Amino acid sequence: AETEAAASETEAESELPDQAVYTIYNQTGEAVTSITFYDNQAKKMVARVSEPLADGESTEVAIDKYDTLTADTTYAFSFQTEGGYVAVYKTLHYETVPMTLISQDAKTGATPFQFAEPEVSAETEAEVSAETEAEVSAETEAEAAETEAGTEAEKEERELPDKAEYKLDNATGEKVTEIKVTDNSSKKDVFTLDKELEDGESVEFAIDKDDTITSETSYTLTFKTESGYVGEFDTLHFEVAEIRLIAEDAKSGATAIQFVPGWAGSEAETEAETEASTEA
Repeated sequence: AETEAAASETEAESELPDQAVYTIYNQTGEAVTSITFYDNQAKKMVARVSEPLADGESTEVAIDKYDTLTADTTYAFSFQTEGGYVAVYKTLHYETVPMTLISQDAKTGATPFQFAEPEVSAETEAEVSAETEAEVSAETEAEAAETEAGTEAEKEERELPDKAEYKLDNATGEKVTEIKVTDNSSKKDVFTLDKELEDGESVEFAIDKDDTITSETSYTLTFKTESGYVGEFDTLHFEVAEIRLIAEDAKSGATAIQFVPGWAGSEAETEAETEASTEA
């Protein structure tokens, strides 16, 4: 029976799509300043939109299938508006769905969005609502209501790693001559590139956790290429993340980097290499 259950679980995971795409529509009545997807099981951020999304506009967030992804993986999805309204939904799944963000006074329950596009008929909206209610358990609704009680409580619950690790991949198409990571609060540099990074090469660095680091801690990542192009990302968090530095003409917006899902840090890489060597 255990073997059958394991086989069933493996089959469910193999059926997961190679990519989950979330089409997010802003119908809050104001600009949305940030959107995040946090993997509840792996305890890490897997996607972030830091560019403001104007009211009435939409954006797509794609998450590629990664090593730690399973059929049970859920995300804590959150967004913040220009007026300071913060909403969180803890049980978003790895799937391709439309999501319409709504204002606080437009909510009929605890959920801060609708699994539907903005322009839908009353009949379609009723069908989507009925389907969603059937899929969401009473426990899930209770968790969503608890989450809505306060952003600060949610931030405190978020477990920070003992050490933040970053892997920076040079995908600019040219040599990167400078990289600097600065703490936004203290204005101190926590990492500086000590040698030039050829195109296709990577560099890793870590930040040890101390009493000054909280879920509010953020950093500014700045890099410069041989041709003089300067890229910047000012909302990097204390986390384990692989980051791709991209060329100016490769950007789809103002963001000069891309987060690469699936990297679990240098220790995980060492363990994987050791295991592979042992098996060989």
